[in-house]
Amino acid sequence: MQSKWSGAAACISIMLSGSPGSASVLPPPSSSQSLQRWFPGDVRCGATTLPAASIRRPFVSLSWANLATPPRTYQFGIDANGYPFSITGPVSGYDPGTSDIAPSLAATHFKVSAAHNSCEVTYTSKPASLMDAPVGDLISYTITPTNGRLPEQGWARIRPAGGDCDQEPRAQWLRVILPDFTRLGGEPGARDWSVVSYDLDAKGRPKALKLIESTRNPVLDRAALKSMAESRQTGGPRRGCLNPYHRNATRLPPPSDVDMEKLRPTGATCLKEVDWEKEPVLRYPESWSRRAIEGWAIIGFDVAPWGATGNVRVLASEPSNEFGEAAIRIISEAKAPSNKTGYVGCVQRVRYIMGPGAAYPSTPARAAVQHYGYPSS
Repeated sequence: MQSKWSGAAACISIMLSGSPGSASVLPPPSSSQSLQRWFPGDVRCGATTLPAASIRRPFVSLSWANLATPPRTYQFGIDANGYPFSITGPVSGYDPGTSDIAPSLAATHFKVSAAHNSCEVTYTSKPASLMDAPVGDLISYTITPTNGRLPEQGWARIRPAGGDCDQEPRAQWLRVILPDFTRLGGEPGARDWSVVSYDLDAKGRPKALKLIESTRNPVLDRAALKSMAESRQTGGPRRGCLNPYHRNATRLPPPSDVDMEKLRPTGATCLKEVDWEKEPVLRYPESWSRRAIEGWAIIGFDVAPWGATGNVRVLASEPSNEFGEAAIRIISEAKAPSNKTGYVGCVQRVRYIMGPGAAYPSTPARAAVQHYGYPSS
């Protein structure tokens, strides 16, 4: 995706995504576009209240109507390490404005002394026009553009007043210094970023460096300023330049798995080993891979004599029911070999894995199906 950042070469921009073609068709940009923003309320876990300030905010998205949408409520537990599990709530479907609510909740690290069950939080929509939205929210959208490019109206708000860095011919990079992103600290599931403003002297050396907005990761903030100071460009002198540095989320492992044998129904006729006639199409939910959050689902289903899967249902999934919904689509599209009588009580595990052992998500996300209780012909 194209960007208007003058320093686009000075940041890591790998986007972990699902399969090609999974994005919805976007309407053309219009002057009425606004930012859709969701804000969490306090978390209530029985008699315990956790403040809203402790919850990670969802990514902002573009909206074609400056209208608030109904609140969305999610139920979940918090494990002894402080991470949410068993998140259930409204399914986001193809609405990019709500797709990061459950992932952002899963990536929240609560400071708790013990596990909690029966927790609940409600998110409220607070849209803002591009003229009124905080500059930090506009920048956040350019770092993670969930549904199209930010319109020029938004970019005009981001650029420093009186700057000439966007004038042609634009300055070119002579020396690009990058932070060692793999060594920067940060919470799993968090996409941290820092934006540096600077001027260029006649020799292309950055000066008047200033951190204008960030996600408040102090290690990244310091590294961004240091890297920008050591980089060099052509075309000076210039004023009002901007450069973003962002760190992709590091992997957040899923909650503990369960024993599929305990979920196998009484009277099941499925066997354990089989080759698919039509392989499952493995898709990693994009909103979860964007935050490098792993998950799993255990799916129950039956097989017709002609090989079609049916009665497909979620038996268990973590850390959210959204992994179960995605796994239903995977199993529903698969096909077994034809057989004489059909089978009932099949059980299948689908794992969502960010990469083969990678702590830093530089490798593609993938989904993996593990057989159990699947029929043999």
